[in-house]
Order: sequence, then structure tokens, then C-alpha cells
Amino acid sequence: MSRKTTLALALVLLAAIALGTAGFYHLFKPVTLRVSLPATGEASYNPLYALKQALHAQGIAASSYPSLNPTALVLAPGDTLVLFTQPEAITPTQARRLLAWVRGGGHLVMPGPELGQTPGTLATDLGLSGRADPDPPEGHDEAVDGSRYCSRIDSRRPGGNDDGTPSNFLLCDNRFTSKSDGFQPGEGDATRGYRFARITDGLGVVTLSDLRFLANDNLNSPAASDLAYQILSPRLGKGAVHLVYSADVPSLWRLLAWYGWPVLVPALLALLAWLLLRGQRFGPLSPRPVGHRRALLEHVQAAGEFAFRRGRGMALHTAVLNLFKQRLVRREPMLAALDGEAQVAALAERLAIDPQRVRHALRPLGMQRPDQFLQSISTLVQMRNRL
Repeated sequence: MSRKTTLALALVLLAAIALGTAGFYHLFKPVTLRVSLPATGEASYNPLYALKQALHAQGIAASSYPSLNPTALVLAPGDTLVLFTQPEAITPTQARRLLAWVRGGGHLVMPGPELGQTPGTLATDLGLSGRADPDPPEGHDEAVDGSRYCSRIDSRRPGGNDDGTPSNFLLCDNRFTSKSDGFQPGEGDATRGYRFARITDGLGVVTLSDLRFLANDNLNSPAASDLAYQILSPRLGKGAVHLVYSADVPSLWRLLAWYGWPVLVPALLALLAWLLLRGQRFGPLSPRPVGHRRALLEHVQAAGEFAFRRGRGMALHTAVLNLFKQRLVRREPMLAALDGEAQVAALAERLAIDPQRVRHALRPLGMQRPDQFLQSISTLVQMRNRL
């Protein structure tokens, strides 16, 4: 390849690169896109995490709790307690303790009562009752006319949102009223009810409002942050802020049963199987072990049965009779010297046995019959034992 050809190819390649670069910058423009990552750590389960961090940034002591635990939560006069959700779950003992703390100079922030006959012990002690809004008409668009059925809070900051539009936040929870003497209503009226109010009780104050604006996802709104400052302002800077983000935390056993059953059920089955394998069973599964046997007696009995079946019963009787006569000679020689009926009568009198049985034992008849053989042998054994 010549030098001119190489130079021409290089120029064409440079021109293509320059043209492609110019076309890319002409067709595509850089755009900044903000992507919200999912929350991690404490922010994933604590909806008041952003509020706690904002208070820390202002130099205010703030702590968050998963439940209203009297052991971990120590309230002092001048402190602020925020009950984020479900104040109706508070027990009567907790309600009395909270109201006593409020009268001593505390600031309690809580949502308004729920609709129904039982709004909760704390709301009942404060004289609160819920009141429902009228149903919106058909075709109502809350995005267009939300302020008619919700309470709109506008931010006073210039500029508002990032795009320059005014910032506002809608409070749409149930309205409420109160029979308390220290009730200081805010937005609303006595007929429709209120969505924001304060109740003065002793040296302290109770603030009632929809608290959704305090959540992590809403607090970045200028209107929500302004409203948060107004809500917390009565005791802000005078004491610590305690944030309780769930007043009704299930017990440990309920959480284990609800979330841990995929592990607990197989573990329980494995435990039952192990107990069945290792546990003591009722009743033997195998036959009893064979005990010690007296083999000599069994052989003697078998030999006697064999001899009797072979017609040798008389020989067996003779052997037993000889044993009796040998003992008779040793023990009663006078009786052994007798013979015939005299011996039968003497033995019957000496041994107290019926003469007929003695006669049959000494001179048996019908030895081929098992009953006669058994009677004769048993009588001889009895006579021998009585000598």
C-alpha cells in the first residue's frame, strides 16, 4: 500500500469519527435524573426516621421507639411525645400515666380519634369523638378539588417546590370534636368538626392533627416541614422529643407465629419425629427373652412320655414302686416285712391313706390308661413322702 493511500484512509477515518461525535452531541443531550433508592437500615421500618434526623440537625435531642414502653421511655416535664399511629391501642394504665405527665408540663402530639363507639381510652379521657365528612358527590376529583373535602396547608416559603410551584399538603383524616374545657380548635368548625386542635391540660398541652406529614416520604415537602414545626413548637427546645412510631407492636410470640412458621413448622415436625424415635414405647414390640430352662427335667419328662406311649407304663410304675420300697425298708422295716392285705392295711393306717388307693398303687391294674397310671404314680409318690 502506497503512502498516499494510507494517508487517504486515515483522513477518511478521522472524518468519520468527527462526524459521529458531532452527530451524537447533536442528537443526545445530557439529562439529570434523580432516582430514589429504597430505604435501608432504620429508615426502612421507622417512618419517623427523617424527623429524628432533622431534629438532631437542629441540636434537639430526639429518640424513636417502636412502642410505648414505660421501661425504656422516661418522660420529663418539658418533653414532647409524638404518638404517630394507633393511639386507641393505648391501655388505660398508659393513658393515665400520659395525662399525668401532660398536666405536669409535657407536650403530647397524637392523631385524632377514630370513628366508632370506642375511640380509645386516651381519646375518651380527653373528651374526643370522631366525626365523619360527608361523602363527596359523584365525579369528584380529589386531585382537582381536594381542598373542599380535605384541609389544605400551604407553605409560606417563597418558591415552594423544586419546580417553583407553591407547596401544600392535604390533611384528610377524620374530623373530631372535644368536650374538654381547654379545647382550642384550629381548622374547621363545631358543625363539621376539626382536623387540628390543641387541648390545654394543667401545665401541658395536647396537640391533635393528622400526622401523615411527619412520615419520611412526606417530610421533604416545604408545607409538611412547616406544619411539623408548628405542631412541635409548644415545647420545642425545652426538652427532648420522643417519637413513638407504633403504639400497637405485636408480641414476640405473635411475630414468631406470623413470620416464622416456615421454619417453626418443619422444626416442630423434626422434634416430634426425634421424640418418637427416642421415646419409651408402651408395650413390648418384640417377644420376651427366653428364660433359663431346666433341661434335665424336660428330658426326664420327655423320656417318660415316650415310654408311656410305647406301652412301657408298667416299667415306669415298677421304678417308682422300687423307690418307695427302698424308703419303706429304711424307715419302717416292720411294715416292709409284711405281705398281701396285711401290708396294705398297715400302710393305710400308718400313712392315713385310703386302703383302696394303697392297694391300687402296690398292685395296679389298667396301666395302659393314662388316668389309672397317673393315680397310681401320684399315690406312690404321696406314700413315699409321708414315710
